[in-house]
Amino acid sequence: MAFRPFKSPVMALLVILLSGALTFERAFGDEYGWLPNFREIIDNGRNEILLSGYAWHDPATYDTAARSRLNPYALGGGYARYIVNPDGSTEMLSALAFSDSYRKPQITAEYNKYWSAKLSDNLSFGLGYTVGFSRREDAFHGLPEPIALPLGAIKVGDRFHIYVSYIPPLPKSFGVRGDVAIIFAGIDF
Repeated sequence: MAFRPFKSPVMALLVILLSGALTFERAFGDEYGWLPNFREIIDNGRNEILLSGYAWHDPATYDTAARSRLNPYALGGGYARYIVNPDGSTEMLSALAFSDSYRKPQITAEYNKYWSAKLSDNLSFGLGYTVGFSRREDAFHGLPEPIALPLGAIKVGDRFHIYVSYIPPLPKSFGVRGDVAIIFAGIDF
């Protein structure tokens, strides 16, 4: 029987990502606040269940026939931990698995950061980025690929978030076309 400390490749990637970042932070410090605050997220973060549900395929890239074959229901789920910093920015570690455009599993492990503007007592809007790894069968020979994407966030009340991430058009050499927005929700618990 082979030794497998992690049954999930996403958890293994998340541990590698975290351990490298924590080591870098200890070695070089962070006097300007540029580095991700992994230790604070892990130790004091709030828990969030993630639910995905929709993938928008840009009609300028995908014609009607192509869109009819693609999966608009990116159903899946995941887990996140996040903190809200004193400057109002939010930092989050997340893992999400969902059905991709071709109804195959897509798995992500990410660090997310966004800055919010409060529109009312119960509504805020944020923009930022997500970086990490994604794995899908039809891209990069099924190996995890690094990702860096824009992220939008809407917070409603104290416990509910709506997130939108956009994959821009990609060169054919990537094996996937891109030009897709993924919409998912987060519920604190």
